[in-house]
Amino acid sequence: MEFLFFDLFIFYLNDSKRLYNFNFESLMENNLVSMAKLQLRSFTNDLRSDDEDIRKVLDFGYSWDGKTALLFEIRPQWNNPEEILSVEFTKLKYNKSRKSWNLYCERASGKWELNPYKSESINLHELLDEISKDTHGCFFS
Repeated sequence: MEFLFFDLFIFYLNDSKRLYNFNFESLMENNLVSMAKLQLRSFTNDLRSDDEDIRKVLDFGYSWDGKTALLFEIRPQWNNPEEILSVEFTKLKYNKSRKSWNLYCERASGKWELNPYKSESINLHELLDEISKDTHGCFFS
């Protein structure tokens, strides 16, 4: 037997006599998180060099907390090569209420500001393309 009550799906399995609750909105959010992680991983992997020696000097990574992604360069400190730095160059935030992504770049002041050329999209891939093109030198200056 299956019931639909608002956005809550309730499945009753006769064989186990258990009641399972699935929140559809939560399921969609988890799917969004998974898709965002896949796109971010693919994007940073495309930025990475195949040459292991180059990756020791310049590599790329990301962090993701479920609604904010930070893209960063991984490189040794210029005056102390033993110290490895993670230098953030882009921030992407998911706005749940508008179901859209915001693209930020870090200014010389160290503050994050919306990218003046392309700041919002419902499509994460579109913003990642904007980052890779970097036509205005906001990200990989």
